[in-house]
Amino acid sequence: PHAFLELFLFHGSAASPSVLTVPGAYLSVVLHFVGLGLNPEGISLEGLQKLESADSAFVEFYTNVEMNLSGLEDRTGTEITELSREQVEREMRPVEAAEDEEAVLLVPGDPFAATTHQELRQEAESRGLNVTVSHSGSVLTAVGETGLDLYRFGRTVTLPSHGCPPSVVEMIGENDSVGLHTLVLLDPGLDASEAAEMLETEVGDRRCVACSRLGKPGSHAETGMLSDVCADGAGPHCLVLTGNATEKEEEYIG
Repeated sequence: PHAFLELFLFHGSAASPSVLTVPGAYLSVVLHFVGLGLNPEGISLEGLQKLESADSAFVEFYTNVEMNLSGLEDRTGTEITELSREQVEREMRPVEAAEDEEAVLLVPGDPFAATTHQELRQEAESRGLNVTVSHSGSVLTAVGETGLDLYRFGRTVTLPSHGCPPSVVEMIGENDSVGLHTLVLLDPGLDASEAAEMLETEVGDRRCVACSRLGKPGSHAETGMLSDVCADGAGPHCLVLTGNATEKEEEYIG
């Protein structure tokens, strides 16, 4: 349902105003997708302002690691409700809320790095709702901290905790065939050493860059073979399977 904006036009007396109803004009009925970046301080100023003005705010952590958002709640005065995968993808709670009020969905990283958020956006737009996006930092760009050129990455893959599926092996092979690097994202809870062991079984022992806490204080990246990877340092972790590195890239990753 769309809100209507009623404009009161006073002609000499406030006791008998004329009322003009404008269909399609919104009274803050909107869904904002706001990226949190890679740490609780990574939200943009624009995103912070949207959170401050929101009637309701939600966050999901099933596509990324959990953050402590109590500081954001204190700063903005807005209570943030954590949603499960079921509540986001099936119940579409943020879209339902935006039918009646100004709602924010907070997303770790960038809002549209995960396909599920694109589906939410499409659903909101199909209902005629206003949708805005405030982007933020993502591991997809923070991986540049390794010294590898972002333009030399192929398709990104996600390694689930239950094992390495054939589709992941296929995409790694496609990237290898044209000499491109492969960024391997890990399911929350899966560390770099476990992931390296899975990958070694499927693609053999090969050079990689093991990364931890990209975009956060204390981030670390180390080059070695898959068989040598250990999960030193706090997560989240990810791996890069290197392709044909340029001379400049080799200076960084050694």
